[in-house]
Amino acid sequence: MRAHYYSYERFYKAFWSERFCKMQPKSEIFSVKEVIYRTINVKSLILENNRKTEFTPGQYCFVMMDKKLKRPLSYCGVSGENKIELTFKKTGYFTGRLFELKKNDKLEIQGPYGGPLTFDESYKNIILIAGGVGIAPLMSILRTVKKKNIKIKVSLFYSNKTKEDILYKDELDSYNKFNIIYTITKETPNDWKGELGRVTLEMIKKHSDIKDAVFYICGPREMNENLVNQLMSDGIERKNIRTENWV
Repeated sequence: MRAHYYSYERFYKAFWSERFCKMQPKSEIFSVKEVIYRTINVKSLILENNRKTEFTPGQYCFVMMDKKLKRPLSYCGVSGENKIELTFKKTGYFTGRLFELKKNDKLEIQGPYGGPLTFDESYKNIILIAGGVGIAPLMSILRTVKKKNIKIKVSLFYSNKTKEDILYKDELDSYNKFNIIYTITKETPNDWKGELGRVTLEMIKKHSDIKDAVFYICGPREMNENLVNQLMSDGIERKNIRTENWV
């Protein structure tokens, strides 16, 4: 897989949107404040500068290298701070370059840009579904709801190949007010108390109330399309299903 910048479809849509938009976000230089290893091939970069960065949970920015090389990555943190967090998987040249960054290195960031996962605080019930590093933009939603104490029902279904692949697990386990369901697809540990297999409509209904829910789904294209088909076959309107592919 070539995660975590999102699919080429997203990249080119963002590129043309950026090119023809009259009001472009300014690019700014950030310093690497901290590098966090999430797993052996997934890192988070904590970047900071001298002003607060404003964005809506679910939005993304362009990470720029060598002026001509840039890719979109989702914000993982909370808006209004002088730092941002970006989480990505090392799978190709660009993410390999990011993996080499160290504390105090500089990185140019341009954003924010909108996207299908942009969060709306007026919703009363949201169901978040993530596959692997697709948890990145959903962390921004979870963290914002918690920090601002937004009155909303939140369920998260998080699918990974193995228990060791689960990102942010300690933090997610601390979210007592949220309904967090883990599922793994490639092993069955003796101490495992979560679900097994891919996220399905049956699994969602087992653990959450889908009535009046808005779905935010971020994972591989096949997973997203399969879930959209299941949800729509059960009467969920497409406008209430927001998806973002990563490959």
